[in-house]
Amino acid sequence: MTSTDPFSEIVGRSAIEDALRGIAPRPVTNTKYFVRIAGRAYPVKQVARTYTGVQTFNTRLAQRFLRLNGFEIHKH
Repeated sequence: MTSTDPFSEIVGRSAIEDALRGIAPRPVTNTKYFVRIAGRAYPVKQVARTYTGVQTFNTRLAQRFLRLNGFEIHKH
């Protein structure tokens, strides 16, 4: 990634899905927001953290990043 703000990058849904391939989703029972990847529900922060490598950020930032890259955010 070349941007100083990885959450502003448009990398495309497929790049994010590829980064999650082989990674089991954390349970979404204790999270409010999630996305579906390959039919599985992933917490938005798990997806954003896995792709960007950034460990500390808020849920709103993760949601914005995922929407920017073509994901629909689901709410419990």
